[in-house]
Amino acid sequence: MRWRTSMGWLRDERGSIAAILALAMGVLLSMTALVVDGGLLYLVRARLADAADASALAGVQELPENPEEAELVARDFASRNGVPAGGVVVNISDNWHRIEVEVSQTVNLMFARLFGFRQVEVKAKSCARVGPVRAVKGAVPFGVERQAFEYGVQYTLNYVSNDKDRENGRHRGNFGALALGGTGGGTYRDNIKYGYSGTLHVGDWVETEPGRMAGPTWQGVEYRINQCDHVPGCSWNSFVPGCPRLVYVPIVDSAIPPKGRDYVQIVGFAAFFLEGVEGHGSSARVTGTFIRTVIEGECWDGEDFGLRSCRLVE
Repeated sequence: MRWRTSMGWLRDERGSIAAILALAMGVLLSMTALVVDGGLLYLVRARLADAADASALAGVQELPENPEEAELVARDFASRNGVPAGGVVVNISDNWHRIEVEVSQTVNLMFARLFGFRQVEVKAKSCARVGPVRAVKGAVPFGVERQAFEYGVQYTLNYVSNDKDRENGRHRGNFGALALGGTGGGTYRDNIKYGYSGTLHVGDWVETEPGRMAGPTWQGVEYRINQCDHVPGCSWNSFVPGCPRLVYVPIVDSAIPPKGRDYVQIVGFAAFFLEGVEGHGSSARVTGTFIRTVIEGECWDGEDFGLRSCRLVE
């Protein structure tokens, strides 16, 4: 009887071990499913998040003028990043300054199938907005008066006549030039050639640069145009990003004061494709074609002169 009792105890022990092993196996499988399928879901989620960001930033650059094109561009970028065609939802705000892109993908699970979970839908969302830039580095020293610019139209950026330039019986002393980071013809010329090295902000008061400055104007503009060695040559509607002929111009609140050193306030920034300088003797007329473009920088809700920045929000 003692021997039978001992054997019964052994059978009980074996049954307990089997139950423990079964439980341990279930825990092990659960952990495996969590690690393998969880890792897969994490990787897919990260890829979708990147795709949503890229799509939103690409599409927002078409706003606010072309909302339909903005949606097409966003969908195209999502497709290039491996998002299924049916997994893209694009929404554009009523004022056409904001785009939201939501992407999704159904992921087939591996080990989680053992517990009845076959598929999971993974989603990611991104939102971007576009607005006029609040600050610009590398601006040229031309103060252009606030006005309603038309895309593709040429404008005078700086004008010096070789007559007496009289206004109300007195010689004009300002011709649209700005003293950025210093005064004098050399500083003015270098700011045309290379762009002002400092950063200008909306609301800044900047000093005018009086005098004809025809020579420095010619030298600066011709240098800048000659730096464009792209083939084929750039034009206002087809240019290489970063082309030297693309200039950023401060827009000032009112006309440049007629005489002597004075101050004007910056109300925004615009982009122009530098067409050239013309005149003879002590005259110089700089022209540029107004364009719209997007650069890096802080955007805000102020007056829009076509030079914009975009960023991800939320």
